[in-house]
Amino acid sequence: MKDAQVVALLGVLTVAALPICPDPHHPPNERPVPFWIWLFREIYELIHREVGAILSGKYFAYGVDLGCGTGKKGPTLKSHVRYLEGVDHHAYKLESAINRGYDYVVCADIRNYEIDDKTDIVFLFDVIEHIPHEDGEKLLRKLNNIPHLILTTPSKFHPVGENHHVSLWTENELRNHQLNTKLFSRRPFTHPRYGEIILGWR
Repeated sequence: MKDAQVVALLGVLTVAALPICPDPHHPPNERPVPFWIWLFREIYELIHREVGAILSGKYFAYGVDLGCGTGKKGPTLKSHVRYLEGVDHHAYKLESAINRGYDYVVCADIRNYEIDDKTDIVFLFDVIEHIPHEDGEKLLRKLNNIPHLILTTPSKFHPVGENHHVSLWTENELRNHQLNTKLFSRRPFTHPRYGEIILGWR
């Protein structure tokens, strides 16, 4: 390898390892993230714009965000849902969610949570890959009665780490649950661990 190539490679590795400040809309105590994660978030910005386009001109009476986490998507979702409920099994995250537009939050396992019959739309962002495939199938079947559903999931299986995956989903499997699908990628920043992102909606 030539000296110039070595210098360039070291530069890339150095930048990739650098932390960056969290988004100003995120909690002030959130840990900085590596530069490559920030690049991957660019794909999600693209997806969020697509979700906004799907929701454009629509306003729902009652929505449920399964696996809402700290509620980062709350302000966007709330602009299309009059009453927004958040569900997550991490109690410590829900305090942030209630401050981000959610009208009500519940600490519960989404696999066992009973969706209210009056629910018009359910959101399931980056959640289904964290439960066993069989449980995910049961959940999606249960949600087949909900008129509108929007979800995202990675196209690549990542079985290790704090936020490890326990199942992998394909576009065809999601289409079997009455969902339209679209694959998102922003090359060359497609994440080496998580691959591309599948967006599903109806």
